[in-house]
Amino acid sequence: MSEIKNSGSSCPIYCFNGGVCSFVDLNTGKSIKSCNTSSSLVSCSAKCDCKDKWHGYDCQINDDQLSKFVEMQTNILTLISHISESVKTPEMVLSIVDSFSSVMGSADRQPLPVSSIQLSDSIIKSALSSAMMSPNITVGKVTKFTDIVNTIISSALKSSPSSSSSIQDAASQLYENFVDGIGLLALRDSKTFHSNGTNVFVSAAPAKGLHVLPSLGII
Repeated sequence: MSEIKNSGSSCPIYCFNGGVCSFVDLNTGKSIKSCNTSSSLVSCSAKCDCKDKWHGYDCQINDDQLSKFVEMQTNILTLISHISESVKTPEMVLSIVDSFSSVMGSADRQPLPVSSIQLSDSIIKSALSSAMMSPNITVGKVTKFTDIVNTIISSALKSSPSSSSSIQDAASQLYENFVDGIGLLALRDSKTFHSNGTNVFVSAAPAKGLHVLPSLGII
């Protein structure tokens, strides 16, 4: 079990199997020496740096368990991704949102491989694209995606140094596609939309037309 003090900051995680608690800046993804995790305006997070052969939120997942978990997660996400590419009805789109949210709800408590993030990206893009074709699916009905994107980014920020670059790149791409999709829905519906999490803040508002005729003094 790790020490629960680090550079004057309390660590809220017990890191098993020789893991060591450290802190990460949520804005930059870089390691920092201390973090006030009890602050209401926290911009950092604690994570466990696990020793070889141990993984997960608190270093309790061994190599064999991780392999089985990744295989199961990949199979489920692949199935949801295939279904999301062919759904047409509003009911099916919302069902995809719910199913995906259930699968990824605790994704920040175990390692997320690049493949899972990329499959998640595909699911979100397909679902938001289908939502654009369904006027009954307003932007407010897909807000669950904000929580999942926030969770995936949280997991990416806590990834091991050996894989952090590719994982964070995949998470950044997912975030960009999510924001683009949400923005288009908000514009379609002429609705103002705000949603935020620990790592995500999305704000979309209808565009206003601007007509300028300087020669006539009309702005």
